[in-house]
Amino acid sequence: LVVGAPMLLKTTGVVIDRVIAYEYRGYEEFVNRGLLNDGVDVRQAKYHADLPVAGEIRSRLDRIRSTGWLRVGYSSDSLPWAFRNDHDEIVGYDMELLHRLARELDVGIEIVLVDSSRIGHALDSNQIDIYASGLMIEASRVGEFSFSKPYGEVTLGLLLEDHKREAFQTNRQLDNATDTKIAVLHSPSLLRALEAISPGRELVRVDTPRKFLRGEMPDVDALIMPAEAASAWTLVYPQFSVVIPSPGGVSIPIVYALPNSDDTFSRFVDTWIQTSIPLGVMQQAYQHWILGRETATQQPRWSIIRDVLHWVD
Repeated sequence: LVVGAPMLLKTTGVVIDRVIAYEYRGYEEFVNRGLLNDGVDVRQAKYHADLPVAGEIRSRLDRIRSTGWLRVGYSSDSLPWAFRNDHDEIVGYDMELLHRLARELDVGIEIVLVDSSRIGHALDSNQIDIYASGLMIEASRVGEFSFSKPYGEVTLGLLLEDHKREAFQTNRQLDNATDTKIAVLHSPSLLRALEAISPGRELVRVDTPRKFLRGEMPDVDALIMPAEAASAWTLVYPQFSVVIPSPGGVSIPIVYALPNSDDTFSRFVDTWIQTSIPLGVMQQAYQHWILGRETATQQPRWSIIRDVLHWVD
């Protein structure tokens, strides 16, 4: 299920150099980007943290088809998976895919902003049907909600200030820098694994890169997160870089969060994923949102992978 350029990092490390003026132009083009394919109707709804967990819920597929709306949860700070562009539209890699899924059902999308810590409640209280924001599969959240089958993978990297990048180009450098403090984004399981591997290192879990990027965590030297997402953030904060220490290529599947109590709906989503991958649906979205290509016949536009990470020509 690995799609595209991250496989290039299995045996090589990458350090991303910056040209600030160019990156600002790249940022402007990125936040102006719309969906590659025609989207379905969209409306927005508010998440209510005080709603009780719902009792027995009728088939979500029946409700979605009868009401005409697929309810999609997403979280802020989710570049490039789900974000608001300059036209006030929620777009991104995941949104591209879910518009395709909604079109399969012949329904619109109701978008609900949900904090990542409240995904389980949003599903259990029947406020959303599916959650999508580049969610890495996470063992510690099994039982809180169900995971879909993976629809892609991300490659882990380090987000750090430009002037620190030379110190983290290899895994050996990273292993030897035991006095550095590193944060881990969105993954308690990954945090525990790193603590076991490197017991002398100070590690901390964070739920958003913003505080780190704004200089509000001065004692943290680097943030471990998907390189694809980190690269998008460097467009907003061009004094930062992304490093994949050599040899790199640690990949983690990305999935949708689904309700625990509806096997029929889960099977529908999993079947859609399984049939969409060989049809090129995920690849097309990846090319648009990560590689920056409109179609196979057009010239590539600005690209995280090509112009920021330089993983491809």
